[in-house]
Amino acid sequence: MFEHADRLDVTGEARHHVAFGYGGHQCLGRTPARVELQVVYGMAFKDDMLVYGVHSLPVTS
Repeated sequence: MFEHADRLDVTGEARHHVAFGYGGHQCLGRTPARVELQVVYGMAFKDDMLVYGVHSLPVTS
């Protein structure tokens, strides 16, 4: 859909958003994605200190 999809372009004109959809048009990967996020957030967030946040959030490309 985008000419250089591997590059972040915040000035690009993206008219079609990416979402899980609704009703009969729901994404098949919505449930695994939500479970993954619940597991990752449950492991990464710290609540044992004065400041709430993440212990670490590694990102790879």
